Amino acid sequence: MEKEKFRIEIIDFLPHYKQFEVGKYADGTPACLGDVVHMNGREGNWFVAYRYGKVMLKQVGFMAMIGSLKIDNGDFSDVEKTNIIGAGMDYLIIGYTNEKLYQELKNKGVI
Repeated sequence: MEKEKFRIEIIDFLPHYKQFEVGKYADGTPACLGDVVHMNGREGNWFVAYRYGKVMLKQVGFMAMIGSLKIDNGDFSDVEKTNIIGAGMDYLIIGYTNEKLYQELKNKGVI
């Protein structure tokens, strides 16, 4: 049986911004899905996103994403949180309906 996928666009997620903590920044503040961060040595703004069971960083409009064990384990000490609230026509969350996050999103009315 094939797994069923689900997707949520950045713009559709905005009303739920700051509701899904995925780790901590170096200063101890919560890192959340949808946060916009800067990375040392990389240009542009990156979204804290979710792809098939892993937390990653993604730029709007680009296929490439950056993932690491540190980020996936909630350690965001290598990125700098911005005060930007971003939006764009791109997916922030892509996963399967049998993943834990799907149920959390459903319980909070995101899907």
